Amino acid sequence: MRTRLRSGPVPILTCLGATVAILTIFAGCSSAAPAHPAPTGSTLYLTPPPPVVNTAPSGAALQQQLTDAVTRYEHVYDSLYLDPQQNLNVVDTVATGQAADSLRSQAKQVADQRLIVAGEGKVLRVTVVNTTPTPLDSSQPATATVKSCTDVSAITLKTPDGKSNVDPKRGPQTQTKYTLINATPAVAAAWRVSALAPSTAPCDRI
Repeated sequence: MRTRLRSGPVPILTCLGATVAILTIFAGCSSAAPAHPAPTGSTLYLTPPPPVVNTAPSGAALQQQLTDAVTRYEHVYDSLYLDPQQNLNVVDTVATGQAADSLRSQAKQVADQRLIVAGEGKVLRVTVVNTTPTPLDSSQPATATVKSCTDVSAITLKTPDGKSNVDPKRGPQTQTKYTLINATPAVAAAWRVSALAPSTAPCDRI
């Protein structure tokens, strides 16, 4: 049996009480802060991300670059002795500053004295002494100091009349201390020899 709703006017106090209750509920809802703020469409970092350090290669990669640079230098050095009449602009591809000037001067001396050169050296190893790495996009050059051991036993140097012009103190192997500079650290092949100090000491003392 259905319950019939009572008809007739509703007391005013009852309506007022219901209205106040409803307003109280909505007021409470509107004043409460949301538990989680709505996303704004972008990520907010409480602390800035660490900067990207764009440094030049180190370790094995740098070792390989410096070994390649020394090998290229010694190859050009030998080629200028074998053919001192060639274009000396090749010097700029492996050396700079004092080392470049010295290499051109030696090539001229070989040509003037008409020395007869045969054979080439072979770089056996390159040992890194110290390096100054720089960011790849830096305007400051990277520098390095290395020591090399080269087998020179196949190289002969004679005067036009057939006499040996090889330093009698020279052994089958020689060591040289190189200073290298890279004005464009982002380019691996940009290393150039800027100074060198040959030595007659055995390679086992490197």
